[in-house]
Amino acid sequence: MPSSTSSSKTFVRWFLAVFTVLVVGFGLGSEVLIRTKVEPNHNFYKYLRLFRDSNSVNTIFGDSHAAYGLTGHDGFVNLANGGDSMYGIYEKLRVYFADRRAGNVILQAGPHHFSRGYHLWRPADAEFPHLVDTFDSLTPRILTGPSAREIFGYWQIFLSGREFVPRHPILSDGSRPVARDGRYQAYTPQHRRVGALRYARQVEPVFGVETSPVADLYVRAIDYLLERGARLCLVSFPITTDFKEAVRKMPSFGHAREFFASLAKRKGLGYVDGWEIPLPDEMFDDYDHLNVDGARRLTSIVVTKCFSKGNTGSTAAIR
Repeated sequence: MPSSTSSSKTFVRWFLAVFTVLVVGFGLGSEVLIRTKVEPNHNFYKYLRLFRDSNSVNTIFGDSHAAYGLTGHDGFVNLANGGDSMYGIYEKLRVYFADRRAGNVILQAGPHHFSRGYHLWRPADAEFPHLVDTFDSLTPRILTGPSAREIFGYWQIFLSGREFVPRHPILSDGSRPVARDGRYQAYTPQHRRVGALRYARQVEPVFGVETSPVADLYVRAIDYLLERGARLCLVSFPITTDFKEAVRKMPSFGHAREFFASLAKRKGLGYVDGWEIPLPDEMFDDYDHLNVDGARRLTSIVVTKCFSKGNTGSTAAIR
């Protein structure tokens, strides 16, 4: 019996030793992989550095609609980031303008920000404001940002010999225009109609948008930017023909747009209602995200409507 017990203890010690070596080796290897292969190409790290190092007072805040949909205008930095809720957007603009005056600022006015999904399932990126001040060469990459949840995917890419290339590369101004690949146009009309209705139900604003916590966040964000001296313009982004048809019988979308128009008027802001901009469906990558052609066209419209000479902040909705 003692011999058996001793053998069992020896096995456990060896097992723990080997397991520890494997775990430590995996951790160190992952850290090296992230620093050498992932970080130079990953949009998260590029975005973090851009946010931290930019000196531009002319800015764009929003989620993927703004990141993909506004690009290449001189003097602007696009700090929009895919998946951000209004809470995350509000926290980011407070961090960015904490120690500087604001210039011309575009703030996305997204009806989908009032949807149940954005209320309940879109946690704010609580880590990001902290990283803006603390991220440096000593920060463990394996514990930073998306790395912890994506690490096995990184290894899969590395071991397969593929390159680390994001689907929507981030440009020097922070925008991420989507290449024109005809993917949306390749869908059949039936597919587009059914998909648009399904998507509209997913992002349908909740009842009572005017009194929702998201509405309060919009007001707080606007007040903060105005206090920082911003010349501010709200922008709702265009949608496809099928999406417009899908939301026609969903009054909460209209309530959200009315909220933005009313808010802009009350605060004396510019407002561009992209739902009224007649962009062809060929300029879309999906139901409500533009491709690069649409982004270039929309950017010229938005900047002119928001900040053209003689526009002193009156509502600039396009009808």
